[in-house]
Amino acid sequence: MIDGKDNTIRYYAKWSGQQTGFNFWQRFYMKGSRTYFANMSAVVDVSEIKCFAVGKGVLEYRKKRCFHLAHITGFITMYQKAFSV
Repeated sequence: MIDGKDNTIRYYAKWSGQQTGFNFWQRFYMKGSRTYFANMSAVVDVSEIKCFAVGKGVLEYRKKRCFHLAHITGFITMYQKAFSV
């Protein structure tokens, strides 16, 4: 993980960035007509239903819980600062 690279970005840097990310929204991308999404928005009580283009749309709502691993990145950052002094 330390020696690996993907387009000059090290794998551990990508991994630690992913652990710190917060995603509060659940999204479902679907195929359907505009009338299908209009029907769904009238029936379902969700945060938002969007129709992007002909035949494509997204249903999104706020998650009840947002799981993350930011404490791991916090420990790594703390140890980097402690040993760099």
